[in-house]
Amino acid sequence: MDKITFGNKVDTKVTSVAEINKVTGANLNEIKNVANLAVDQLELNTPQIASNKEDITSLINGNGKTYISISDAMAVLPLPSDNTPFTIRDSISNLEDGYYIYLSTEEVGGYKFLEALEALANGYYVVNSLLDFDSLISNASSGVWMVISDITLDANKTIPTGVTLQFRNAKINLGGFILTGTSTKIDAGLTQIFDTNGNIDGTINAEYININWFGAIGGNSTVDNPSIQKAIDIGASQKIQVHIYPSLSGLPYRYTEIVNKGVLIGKGGVLKLDDNVGVDALEAYYTFHNFNGASRVDMLDDCEYINLIIDGNGINNTSFLVLDILTAGGKNIVVRGNKMIDAADSAIMLTFAENGICEQNNINGATDLGIYINDNENGLNSFGSRTTGNIITKCVFGGIAIKRGAMRHKINDNYVYDCGNGITHEAFGTGLGGHPEGISIENNTIDLIGYNYRASSLAEVGIQLSQFDNGKCSDNKIMRVSGTGIQVDGESFIIDGNMITPDTVDRLKPDAKGSLGIYVLNRSGILNTNGIINNNQCIGFRDHALRFSSCTGVQVIGGKYTTTNLTAVRVEALVLGLVMQGVTAKSELSLDFELFSGSQFNISKCLSLSTGFGSFDQSLGLDFKKESNGIEVMTGATGVSITHGLDGTPTKFNAHASVDSYWWVETRDSTSITFRANTAITGNLYWEASI
Repeated sequence: MDKITFGNKVDTKVTSVAEINKVTGANLNEIKNVANLAVDQLELNTPQIASNKEDITSLINGNGKTYISISDAMAVLPLPSDNTPFTIRDSISNLEDGYYIYLSTEEVGGYKFLEALEALANGYYVVNSLLDFDSLISNASSGVWMVISDITLDANKTIPTGVTLQFRNAKINLGGFILTGTSTKIDAGLTQIFDTNGNIDGTINAEYININWFGAIGGNSTVDNPSIQKAIDIGASQKIQVHIYPSLSGLPYRYTEIVNKGVLIGKGGVLKLDDNVGVDALEAYYTFHNFNGASRVDMLDDCEYINLIIDGNGINNTSFLVLDILTAGGKNIVVRGNKMIDAADSAIMLTFAENGICEQNNINGATDLGIYINDNENGLNSFGSRTTGNIITKCVFGGIAIKRGAMRHKINDNYVYDCGNGITHEAFGTGLGGHPEGISIENNTIDLIGYNYRASSLAEVGIQLSQFDNGKCSDNKIMRVSGTGIQVDGESFIIDGNMITPDTVDRLKPDAKGSLGIYVLNRSGILNTNGIINNNQCIGFRDHALRFSSCTGVQVIGGKYTTTNLTAVRVEALVLGLVMQGVTAKSELSLDFELFSGSQFNISKCLSLSTGFGSFDQSLGLDFKKESNGIEVMTGATGVSITHGLDGTPTKFNAHASVDSYWWVETRDSTSITFRANTAITGNLYWEASI
């Protein structure tokens, strides 16, 4: 019998085939070959095969009836009611519905027949063995190579140009050898297509590398970091992104250590630190990082961590010296859009970052810090970076900390909520004694700070700025802080435009300095502080809204400071060269301004809401005082003599007494004004004087 020709437009119905071609039972074997298009590829006309692609595709995509043989299947009339094609198995004990044609007589190992049909329909080459693979390499065959059976390399192989490797539930085991691509394209899903025993070299033309390609499967009993690491290594060598899709099981990919060497992008898959990685309290564990080799200082440049979902599994890792979720640094580092939970230590350590970005990360839960910004004490590596737009919650010791020699870092537009501290600028070191410098902290929102974590002996501070040299802290909103809003010591800093409010009364820190708005201290080793406190609002603090202790050369301009208990503005004895102008102060139970003897200050044009002075002016120990005022007690004929603190003898003065009685000015000179009264007067004298 002659072969059925495509010109006859063979109908899938047996009756049509028999009628047109006058088929007999002796020709069933040939019908099988034609109906399934398993005719030798060299004897078929590819365009003609393509013209019947729809029929083949319908067969491939079917989920119909299962039959033992071609003849049994072809004898069934009509076809299944849903018109789905049938599948065929060989040597089965029970009839079942299925997907694949299984014919041991056609393909040793079975379950490959349909893929072969598709390859024929599209003009692809079929790789069913290492022999097929080697033959295609030898012939320099370009086009799509459909890999339908697992093969294992027996030597290094180089793929010719113009090849797309298309994987169909099969893989190439590298076998310890090197597979070299030549602008080779990869067409694969989320299944494994390579093993990790070997390498891929040359050039791979792929949009991304998938960690599943190297065997990452996810699950509670599987550690996937060998597969993940191989994907990262290949991606870095090819300068291709590595993507992390959800596992087919829906469970996280567990890891013990991952070294990022390029661009790692999350696509919904979850990474989870394995149980019991942190088991030694003296050991520093770096489980996810871009360190260059064994060095803990040298970082790989241009690495990116994008949109990853990482579970730090802190609940099952409890013994360590260091165990942060992510340690990232180097030139042009990018840590963006990641979601991190349950950090055993800190969530992100941004270390040695030059021109780096840490932004839009969502961190929920850490036993230490949300984001830890760090450098060597010499500060040579870390500068020009920014931490911005992060959301940080439930971190015991703080949302963001800047430590050691981090330089010229901008921290802005972050939201820190329900943490032990808000943002801390910390100065400590074991060698050079380095500290951060030139840091900008701007427009952050810091809310619910301190109280919930008091058991950990925290500072309970919204923004703590130790050795805040040449720094700027501006336009931050600090709310519900149980301790101090902003605490600062440093040189040439600016504290500007911040809005600060305390927590509820019953949650405030109980010690004597527990509830402060802005607290300015001495910068150790620095003669002149020279800080600027400008237009801040500290409202409703229990103890002091603005307090100065042992600082020099601070200038305060504008702002409002109110307290419910102690003095609103407190200037202690060792405060020198303080200049304050245009400040509004009010205390519910004490003084608006408390000025200690031994301090040096010039206070002008301030508003004391409790006393009603529209221009509260005081000066002590400074030689540029032009205006002054105060409150003194008059007692009978003794009267009172006051030291006005002006540059010279006042040319103008005004006074009024709280008791309506006779009194007068007896003398005035460059240092004092003496008032006298009749024997009937005892009360306060309110006075103002100027030159």
